[in-house]
Amino acid sequence: MTALEFKEKWILEEDDEWSALKIFPKNQVDNLDIDDFDKQFLYLSGLPYSCIPFISFGKFEDTKLEKLVDKYDLDDSFDELYIIGSDGSGDPICVQDKTGEVFILNHDNDFDEMFMSSSLHQMAEFIFLVREGYSAITEKYGVDAAWNEGEAMDLKNIYREKLRGIDSVAIEYGFWSLQFT
Repeated sequence: MTALEFKEKWILEEDDEWSALKIFPKNQVDNLDIDDFDKQFLYLSGLPYSCIPFISFGKFEDTKLEKLVDKYDLDDSFDELYIIGSDGSGDPICVQDKTGEVFILNHDNDFDEMFMSSSLHQMAEFIFLVREGYSAITEKYGVDAAWNEGEAMDLKNIYREKLRGIDSVAIEYGFWSLQFT
């Protein structure tokens, strides 16, 4: 899925406050040493202000692409991480310069890294599929089934396999491995 396809599908599927996308300034994104295809997800389509499962790319008021070390006054070992959002606990979601990998950093635990995705475009596809999966689950089984472990496993297994096809590492380890259980 390209950045513009993501934008078109995201907004088409939801026509409310949840469909808003946060766009990052191209001149700041161009400074990242990541794949151009992934850069486009930041400056062409943007990422959702808020989405399931409790993640946000709009928490920070301005669209400045800020280094983690500058925001939290950390040592240089965190120098290649740029904040693009946060999770429900306020932990920053960062893209790593040079690799393009995405991590969540636990601010309560010395910024321990939790793997999120191999790339920005794979993360965007995950976000879209997770929204689709939770909608399907809640439509068939109700809201509680989406959040209760072991319920609605027929649909949860279908979506886990779809996610595995996009980024097998992300669905097996880290943040996304906790979804659809």
